[in-house]
This record gives sequence, structure tokens and C-alpha cells, in this order.
Amino acid sequence: MKKTISIACAVAAPILFSQSAFASFDYFKSSDDGFKRYSISGGWLHADPQGKATPIENKTAIKDGNKYKVAGTPTEFQGLGEWSSPGTGLESDTVDTFGMLLTYYADEHWAMEVKAGIPPKVDILGKGEVYANLTKPIPSSLQVTDMTRGGGVASTARAWLPAALVQYQFGKRGVDKFRPYVGAGVMYAYFNDIKLNPGIGQDLQVAAGRLQLIQDGKALEALGSKNDVRDNKDAGVADMRVKVEADSAWAPIINLGATYDFDENWYAVGSISYAKLDSDTIITVNNGKGEKLIEAKSNIDIDPYITYLGVGYRF
Repeated sequence: MKKTISIACAVAAPILFSQSAFASFDYFKSSDDGFKRYSISGGWLHADPQGKATPIENKTAIKDGNKYKVAGTPTEFQGLGEWSSPGTGLESDTVDTFGMLLTYYADEHWAMEVKAGIPPKVDILGKGEVYANLTKPIPSSLQVTDMTRGGGVASTARAWLPAALVQYQFGKRGVDKFRPYVGAGVMYAYFNDIKLNPGIGQDLQVAAGRLQLIQDGKALEALGSKNDVRDNKDAGVADMRVKVEADSAWAPIINLGATYDFDENWYAVGSISYAKLDSDTIITVNNGKGEKLIEAKSNIDIDPYITYLGVGYRF
């Protein structure tokens, strides 16, 4: 509810401004012939995610109800097929980077803005511990991994977050030095160079080794300690391959900002934007034959407030 109110205020606030709220004065001459349609600015860009972690959804190659050998006897396994891990998940940390705004002015009030920045490295914070709870054949709870390992940074990624917005600017150029504006548009999110915390990666390799032992009819060995599984050559832990991917996403974005003209060309600009953005992160573990043993999916609810302060030039 608070977030909805904040967004509504961000959209409505500029409407409360009017030219009469500012002193009108001619600080430089303006004419149609001298109208500057383009501007570029550079400055500090800060993104502060507001989303919360959502439970990790897990799937393995050991399907519930399938028969696997335990001490030579076919036995059902329950609890390893699919499950959700309450209290776990991933959250994006705050980031700072150099940002740029490229703006085209269709007329005195309407403009098209492209927002971009140097793609920052983002820390993805882990929450909670992932457990596999077996109900058959032996009731037990096995820890898969602690998502807070490594100081709480579960992974890192390079974030590309360009945005395009249509804006309406209040006031009149050449008369009002301070001109607020409001805008709306879309943001595109793309993530690459994703690196998983090594400790979490090793835990997932061991977990995949357990599954491999179950598939190979050695379930009792699979239920041993992590060290026992890691040292068991039949588990093939060293051959397990862990892969992390993050989906690209489109998101609506709105912003509220203002410019302040120093002279005919140079100006200062500040804005705050909000994007309704989320992305799925998928972790898979394959054995040496390329068979998928584990798939863990987490929806990262980012929803960032993006602050920008810069200096620009019109031409």
C-alpha cells in the first residue's frame, strides 16, 4: 500500500507545479530558430531495490513415487521430486554507477528520454537455508545449502538496465530556469557475467552427487554426510556442472524530475524513477553425461527506486 501511494504521489506531484510558482524572467533569448532539440547529461545513478525474497522452488531427477533400489530392494522415494523452501530466496543489493540521459525534445514540453549507465556489478544476496525433507524411505531432513554463505552474497551479476521514457516538462524554456517534468516508459533488464558463490556451488555438487547415488541404486550411501558423498567416487561430485542463468525482462517505469538551467546550453538535472521489475534466476546441475539432476528457480523481485543527479548540455 505504501509503495502504491509513493508511486501515485510521484506521478501527481508535478501537476501541482505551475509557472506561477516560479519567478518568470528572461535570462536568455529564445526563438524557434534557436530551439535546441537534443541534450545529453552525465552523473551519478543509484538503484535501491525494494523487492523481497521469494521462496526457492526446487526440482530433481528423483521423481516422487519412482522405484529406486535401497539395499537391493526397490523402494519409493517421496520428497525429492519438487518442493518449495520457505524463508529462502534472492534479493538484489543497492548499486551505484555512472549514468547518462539522452533527450530529444519534440517541442517546448514533450520529450523522449533514453536512460542508460555503465553496467554495474550487482551483488545478489541469499536468504535462508535450503533443505530436502524426505518422507520415504527414511524420514530425514538433509541440508542442501546455506544461501547466506560468503558474507550473504549468493552470486554476482552484471546488470544492463536501459530505459526509454516519454516526458512532459512544465514551464517555459528561456523564462523558467527551474522546470519539473514527469515521464513514463519501459525498462529492459539483461544480466550476464553471473557468478555463483563457490561454497553454494560446492554444496549443489554434493547434492547432485546424492541424487546420482540414488539413481545408481546406492541410496544408503546417498544419505551419508557431505564429506562421505564428496569422497565417494561413484557420486561423481567432481564431474557435476553448476550453471546459473537469469531471465531478461521488460518493466514499466515512471519518473519525476527537474532541470535547472545555468545558461542557454548548460543545465543540472535530477530525477527519481520507479520500475516494476522482476527476473527469474535458474540454477541447474548436470552430471558428467549432461543429465540434469537439479533445477532451482528463484524469482528476484527487484522493484528499484532509481535516483539520478547530473549535469547536461543542450545542442
